Amino acid sequence: MSEAKPAPTYSYDDFSIEPRYSFKEGRATLAKFYKLSEPRIVLIEWRDASTTDRNELTKLAAIMYGKRPIDVRVPYSYGLVMPSSRSQGRYGLILEPPAHIREFEEPKLEEGLVRYRMPITLSRMLLRTDGSKDIMELGTRFRLAKALVESVHTMHTCGWVHKNIRSESIIFFPPLSSTGSGPPKELPRQYDFDRPLLTGMDRARTDEPAERPDYNYDDEDYRANDIVLDIYQHPDKQIGLWQSLETFRSLDDSPQQFRDRILGEAAHLKGTAGAIYCNAVQECLRVDSAKCEAENQKRLCWKIAAEMDKCVA
Repeated sequence: MSEAKPAPTYSYDDFSIEPRYSFKEGRATLAKFYKLSEPRIVLIEWRDASTTDRNELTKLAAIMYGKRPIDVRVPYSYGLVMPSSRSQGRYGLILEPPAHIREFEEPKLEEGLVRYRMPITLSRMLLRTDGSKDIMELGTRFRLAKALVESVHTMHTCGWVHKNIRSESIIFFPPLSSTGSGPPKELPRQYDFDRPLLTGMDRARTDEPAERPDYNYDDEDYRANDIVLDIYQHPDKQIGLWQSLETFRSLDDSPQQFRDRILGEAAHLKGTAGAIYCNAVQECLRVDSAKCEAENQKRLCWKIAAEMDKCVA
């Protein structure tokens, strides 16, 4: 990444925000933003100020405000919304959607924003299909998995670690319409699965020799969730089986039992996605990111990216 410069800060009143624009259970929203040279639609991800390290968030915004390789698939950031009573005491990380989503003509905006521009998360897609005929075609799933692995590899090459890649962090916007202006207006809604975006940057950090953040590994709930959030492990498995990890989880599972359960279920990928994909996912699942050195993680990511490139359908 290029050397980061401070990202701008804004107030809640600089945006037009309505509840119907929100998603991720209110933790993200689309909004109209008028402080740029032209009005834009932006994506805002909210962070509770009481549990957010302002210095870390400012550093993150600065990194995302700079230039980055196009295949990193992390949105550009316009800066931060500062906490206030109107933002419910939350910071907002202001992110840039694709051009055909963010650009609009004011008189034509309302219906287009609400009905045609809203993104969907991978987790929502998994819940929506639920084993139905709407399961994503295997070739599309391969391309999606490859794009995500390549993105992680590029991040590591640039000295940046996401640390929160999971199905809720992966979002898809509607594609550009055939007319070349805005998203399609037909129903059912279409999404551009060849251009995923990585959001949910809660734990992102530069890959420096400094110590890892002081997370509470004595907390059983945290450690169980940390397995779900592991940077390499589970999006590829969920994409392969097209099934949410939560469907495999037992309330009585310890973190290690949950990992072992998922590793056993991953064997089914051989029949649904092929041996190469299955072996790549199993190798990822065996990695404990809390114990694996960063350099070894980079090598693994490079290896998995090379293997995934062999998957074709």
